[in-house]
Amino acid sequence: MEDIQNYLKVLSDSLEQKKTVLTQILEVTRRQERIAMAQAEEFSEIEFSNTVNEKEVLIARLNQLDDGFLSVYNRIRQDVIDQGGLYDPEIRRMQEQIKVCVDIGNEIQVLEERNQTKMALHFSAKQEEYKARANMNSVAKSYHQSMSGVNFSDPFFMDQKK
Repeated sequence: MEDIQNYLKVLSDSLEQKKTVLTQILEVTRRQERIAMAQAEEFSEIEFSNTVNEKEVLIARLNQLDDGFLSVYNRIRQDVIDQGGLYDPEIRRMQEQIKVCVDIGNEIQVLEERNQTKMALHFSAKQEEYKARANMNSVAKSYHQSMSGVNFSDPFFMDQKK
C-alpha cells in the first residue's frame, strides 16, 4: 500500500511537470502567433525557426513525461482498480490535473491551427518572391548571354545616296 501511495505521488508529480511543459509550449505557440501576425516585410524567418526549435525540445520533454507516466501507471493500474475507493482522493486530484493538461492542450491545438493558416500565407508569399527573383535572374542571364554573343556591325542596308 505504501508503494502504491509513492507511485501515485510520482504520477501526480509527473502531471504537474506535464502541466508546466504544456504551459511553456502554449507560450511558445503564442509567440509564434505574434510572429505569424506580422506583416510580410516584418516577418522574421529566423525568429520563427527559433520558436520551432524551442518547441521541439519541449515536445521531446513532454513525450518523456508521458512515457514515464504510462510506465508507472501500468505498474500500479491493477492494484488501484482492485482496491477501489482506497485511493479516491489521489485519483480525483490526478483527474483534475489531467483535465487542466487537456484544456491547455486544446488551447495549443486551436492556436496551432490558426498559426498554420497564417504561416502558409507567409510561406506562399515568400515562395512567389523567390520564384520572381529566380525568373529575373534567368532573364538577366539570358539577356547577358544573347548580348555578349552579338557582334555589332554596321547596318546591313546603307543609304547609298550621298
